[in-house]
Amino acid sequence: MRFKNENMQRVKFKSQDGDLFYKTLRKRVNQYFKENGIKRTGNWAMYLKTVVLFAAFFTPYFCFYFLPEQPIYIYLLQWALIGLATAGIGFSVMHDAVHGSYSIKQKLNNNLGHFSMLFIGGTVANWKIQHNELHHTFTNVDGLDDDIKPPVPFLRFSPFSPKSAVHKFQHIYAWFFYGMLSLVWTTTSEFKQILKYKNSGFYDNKTKEYQGVWSWIVFSRLFYWTMFLVLPVIFTSYSCLLYTSPSPRD
Repeated sequence: MRFKNENMQRVKFKSQDGDLFYKTLRKRVNQYFKENGIKRTGNWAMYLKTVVLFAAFFTPYFCFYFLPEQPIYIYLLQWALIGLATAGIGFSVMHDAVHGSYSIKQKLNNNLGHFSMLFIGGTVANWKIQHNELHHTFTNVDGLDDDIKPPVPFLRFSPFSPKSAVHKFQHIYAWFFYGMLSLVWTTTSEFKQILKYKNSGFYDNKTKEYQGVWSWIVFSRLFYWTMFLVLPVIFTSYSCLLYTSPSPRD
């Protein structure tokens, strides 16, 4: 399905049954948890997963500074581990926290979501609109679901998107562009997003909230690039900018 929203207006589904389907589904889901004695929020396995992922992220990161005398291949392997851990934090910690899955206390979920976002270069406010509201409400609806909007024209995620001959090979080169998504996310995309959401009406009568999101986007960019670029360049000898191979005479 393709939806053309030229005026950038908020879109809502028109219920034909007074939301009966949603109410029935929610009732059955709650009943399932109750009958099986399962918590609706996280269990020990979820908390353990969180500890492991953050440990996999911070351990190699701090090794850069406290164990500086390492072979370059160990240094590169540590960066690879940080990359995998970052993906895990995004998919399995931040995502679950922003969905409110860790605790019945929303403050805890929000704090963990903001904390996780600092290390993957995103913003909770934008994510909630893009993922929780748009993606889950208009799943795979072209023009409304930002998750199927390709970051570059070389990728095509919807049969309603413009098609070119190069898309025939995207299963080969898409991996490279997926690897570049964090660079796009941490530079320009979130600034474009908040402007788009403002024009779409998500921040109508919410001036302070809108200004607060702008402030957090700027702060999180500064934090992210300081952590991943500035500090390694200044305090380690292995950065791409400073590393030089020892000469044979050394």
